[in-house]
Amino acid sequence: AGERSAAAFGTLENMDGSRRSHYRSGRIRVPTLVDALALTADRDWLVNVEIKSFPGNPPGLAEAVLEAIARTDTASRVLLSSFDHRDIARIPCLIPPTRQDLLGIPRGILVATPLFRPHAYLAEIVGAHTFHASAKCLGSESIGYRHRRTAEALWSDGIAELRSREVPILVYTVNDHQPGGLADHLAELGVDGLFTDDPVGMRSHFG
Repeated sequence: AGERSAAAFGTLENMDGSRRSHYRSGRIRVPTLVDALALTADRDWLVNVEIKSFPGNPPGLAEAVLEAIARTDTASRVLLSSFDHRDIARIPCLIPPTRQDLLGIPRGILVATPLFRPHAYLAEIVGAHTFHASAKCLGSESIGYRHRRTAEALWSDGIAELRSREVPILVYTVNDHQPGGLADHLAELGVDGLFTDDPVGMRSHFG
């Protein structure tokens, strides 16, 4: 869900040929969120939908995302996340009384720096359910990890705290799936999932 307002939600569908992005063949159009969610349901997938509102804060963006989820009946397949934690905190207030099923959509916060008492911030302040941390935030580019490439050289105590509270931890963006690499170290610490640019390679590595 990129930077587009509710008023512009259908813009991609209505663009003329000169403005829309196509493959060279000219036959493939840019999909809308509704298109993507419909494909998710058709393929029996689960999907993370990131609300990219900051810094422009287009009005109605979160509402448009919820509308697309309701329209495609994919609430059970979606995880919502955002770097702007205000969006995540206000999601429950945006859900209409007739669509209380949308309250069951798990919500995650994207973080790029370590947090003090992350569970308390997640649960008590934002009201989120999952913790999406950058690999850098967990120490993947630290001097300590560069010198000693082990799971213990990462932010293991923070991960342990979240795991003790049964908070799912997802880490982005992890492309090192070599044996004994970053993906293995994060798995050793017990993270629940990885965002990667190489899903085929990552899936092959973990079998």
